[in-house]
Amino acid sequence: MNIAHQLQEHYETHMLDLPGMGRGSGFEERVSSIDMADWIKNYLDAREIKQAVVVGHSLGGAMALSFAVHYPERVDKLVLLDQGHKPFPRVPVSEFGPFAIAFPLMNVMVRTIGKPFTERMASFFSSGDRELEDQVDAFCKAVSIEESEYVRLAIKDQVSMSGDSLNLMFGFYHLNQKRLWKQLHVPTYLA
Repeated sequence: MNIAHQLQEHYETHMLDLPGMGRGSGFEERVSSIDMADWIKNYLDAREIKQAVVVGHSLGGAMALSFAVHYPERVDKLVLLDQGHKPFPRVPVSEFGPFAIAFPLMNVMVRTIGKPFTERMASFFSSGDRELEDQVDAFCKAVSIEESEYVRLAIKDQVSMSGDSLNLMFGFYHLNQKRLWKQLHVPTYLA
């Protein structure tokens, strides 16, 4: 929202809930880079947007990178915020702490059991019942930023995780971002 707020005088912005996160429906099965790209393409097609400047952060950046690789003619420019420059580790300790040790095992379970497993796992990713102020304070301290209305709103309106959103997360886990990066042929800014 803070980026859209800064761009509003010069650009029409579309802020998308990722598949299965927020108000949008998600992927019911394993997700590949073309699935991610097609999801964005379908959004643009439905709004008759032929070409766009695409900005993506984190998981949204992985989707934006996939879209730019598979549909370069639809991308005027690509802006990746904290995404695309390094592979996601098989055991993502820096992203998830000690919980990351479970990722490879969860990955095997997602591949073998599928939707019943992802639906059951979704409850483990909820934020809990801590007070909003405590959550805002803890987040700002953890990432060394000042509190703002955007941080407060993001934490207050956190998306709930579902089995369909976990399918997207494990699709991200399997993306070969290095390979995608090498296939990229659109003007790109990486921040």
